Amino acid sequence: MLNEDERRKREQGWQPVRLRLHEALSEAADRTPRQVGWVFGDDRVSMSAMAERSRQFADALATQGIGLNDTVAVWLPNESAWAEALFACSILGARLTAINTRAKAIEARHILADSRARALILRPSFLNIDYIEILREIYPALAGKLTLDADLRSAPHLLMLTDGPKDAPRPLENLFKSAAEASTPPPVQRLPPDREAVLIQYTSGSTSMPKGAILNHVDVLNFGYHLCTRMGLGPGEAFLNTQPFYHTGGSCGCLPVPLLLGCVMVIPEYYAPERVLELIERERCVSRTGMPTMYLREMQLPNFRSYDLSSLQSGWTIAPPAVVDRIRMEFPLEGLLQLYGTTEAGSTCADLGDPWDVRRKSSGRPLPGTHFSIVDADTGIDCPAGTTGEIRVAGWRCLLGYVGGGGDDQVFDERGRFRTGDLGHLDAAGELYFDGRLKDMIKPGGENVAALEVEMFLLQHPAVHQAAVVGVPDDDLGEAVMAIIEVTEGHTLSEADLIAYCRGRIANFRIPRHIRFVAEWPMTGSGKLLKRELRERYVNELESRRR
Repeated sequence: MLNEDERRKREQGWQPVRLRLHEALSEAADRTPRQVGWVFGDDRVSMSAMAERSRQFADALATQGIGLNDTVAVWLPNESAWAEALFACSILGARLTAINTRAKAIEARHILADSRARALILRPSFLNIDYIEILREIYPALAGKLTLDADLRSAPHLLMLTDGPKDAPRPLENLFKSAAEASTPPPVQRLPPDREAVLIQYTSGSTSMPKGAILNHVDVLNFGYHLCTRMGLGPGEAFLNTQPFYHTGGSCGCLPVPLLLGCVMVIPEYYAPERVLELIERERCVSRTGMPTMYLREMQLPNFRSYDLSSLQSGWTIAPPAVVDRIRMEFPLEGLLQLYGTTEAGSTCADLGDPWDVRRKSSGRPLPGTHFSIVDADTGIDCPAGTTGEIRVAGWRCLLGYVGGGGDDQVFDERGRFRTGDLGHLDAAGELYFDGRLKDMIKPGGENVAALEVEMFLLQHPAVHQAAVVGVPDDDLGEAVMAIIEVTEGHTLSEADLIAYCRGRIANFRIPRHIRFVAEWPMTGSGKLLKRELRERYVNELESRRR
């Protein structure tokens, strides 16, 4: 693990590495060809192997006419082929986009159409989801004949990694053979790495339909390097990734990191509590990722204490202080820290050297070369330290725009800063504190109630395991506070108990008017709570009661 001096030296005077992804891979393969950079289950992939596989992948895509500025979609779990496809797109000057492995027709149709993907690389199914059947629903012309067919202009080319049904697309491996005999395409004029798109990352859609953020090489290559450095990760050390590649936490915060840091990324196909703990133990991982729900699920396993997690020294999460305290004590994980980031721009991350009282509350300081401002969303005036406002970001880690230009005119302010739509404040030391979302404000009777503020209060109750607060329509107040609660195992809690707990402790207008209890939560694959689905569920319930 890097000590404090080593971490500081890596940040002092740092400038982003301005290479395309495949160029960084080529340099890493030349430096340390045999070094393992990625562990996908039992597949240990060296730098030279990844470079060779990616070149073959690029040649295969080129035989299908994929080239400069084309979009290739992947519908794959976290596996080597996903990484190879990304590096292959970098070689060709194309851009990659990914479909959530749990997506159904409505989500897959949206991404394929919005991104104008010219090729789709997929497996026939995953986690009991039949992708072939979903594609037949999306493209009726494929219903009776699902083959690689350039004449199907309403659908992308379909390239499958493994043999599926007889009427399914031919395996991509077959194209590798013909690609070896194909002539190399002529070189083309390309933009600089910080202006050339390589990844279209669709936002998680926790509050609305996903938008495709167009990311450049420099952003994708450098982002995870700094997160891992602040967690103390050093060359040759193993890092456990829980985040899916269709999320920036996986595609940017994990996948490219070995190229610059020389570490080993340990990557399960998908998140499963037992598998994560097995891999930490087997690979002796020193650091990890994890949304709070993930840590909590792992700690609830009956055999949690049987795993040898003694190698683990640091990890990140994003949670209220009460939850962070619990993870740190029960895991235990002394080097736990928090971060903040969006798909589109900017990130902050605490440092292992920060005092615990700072790490448990703060999202840390901006990454080198990025700049955070807190702005009054109504006036556009910068807020002083300690005052909550909208978080705005500038610097090298910033999207090029959205697919189709949707909303681009509202993305940046007059000073070129990205409008995150999130609320926060900076303290005198420049530490960022996340205070919620602009659209996550509830207005009962005209009062402003931040959902996050109420959630943090409720989580202090020993019987509250998880809490989510949403606004629902109310005939009297216009909008009312609703709390959705998961009760801690071994505890009991009633609606009356929770309301009694709130009275006298928080303002009356912040006390939930409605309370619901759940055992499971609608989540994105990256571990984010789908508040939009929660709110829709209970708004519909309340409306049905009125009829």
